[in-house]
This record gives sequence, C-alpha cells and structure tokens, in this order.
Amino acid sequence: MNLEFFIAGCVGALAPEVIRLYETQRLRTAGISFSAFYWAISAIYAALAGYVASIFPGLTGPFYAFCVGVGFQLIVNKASTIAVRLVSSMSGTPPAAPVDRPDSQSTDGFPRRKHVPNAERRSGNVYEFLSLV
Repeated sequence: MNLEFFIAGCVGALAPEVIRLYETQRLRTAGISFSAFYWAISAIYAALAGYVASIFPGLTGPFYAFCVGVGFQLIVNKASTIAVRLVSSMSGTPPAAPVDRPDSQSTDGFPRRKHVPNAERRSGNVYEFLSLV
C-alpha cells in the first residue's frame, strides 16, 4: 500500500465535504456544531477512500489518487452494481430489471424517461444519442 496515495485519497474524499461546509457556513451566520458520530463517520469514509485510492489500478501519481478519493462514492456504487451483475451471472439468476413507471407513478414527482435497452443506446451517432438525453 502506497502511503502517499492513501493520504491523497483521504484528502480527496474530504474535499467535497469541506467545500459543502464552506458554502453552508458562507450562507449562514450561525455556527455549525458537529457530533462525535459525524467525525467518526467522516474518518471511516476518508480511510476507506484512501485505501481504495492506494489499491486502485493504474494510478501514476498522487493527483490521480486524490481524484479517486473525490469520486469514491461513485466508484463504490459502480463496483456494487458490477458485483451484483457478476454474482447473478454466476448463479444463473438474471439481475432485476429497472422498473419503468409512467410519469404519474414516479415516487418523487419527477418525470421519468422511457427505458432504452443498451443495444439501442450504443447504435447511431452522437446526434441520435443527444436526442435520447
């Protein structure tokens, strides 16, 4: 484990939170208090991001480890999605398909786009892709 990459990943994981707190503090004049639970979870989150940055393949410098720390949440979400698909393919059970609800049945009130299969997404040119977005 590379200590320099570990530290850069930890700092990268905490950077978005520091920016969010700066914006919150700038907008409010009242002080913000933090619990011990907040500090403990932040330390665990930073340590996990640092570990992932230190073992992430292909990193050539601390800047890239910092970027892995910033994108740690996305990396974990994608890794869990891949793991579910891998396990389901190994067991022979297909993964659950995304639920396609009409706009009136969306749970949060935001309209949903129609689900487009991956084969359709990959076919066509850039202009056709942008029309889907």
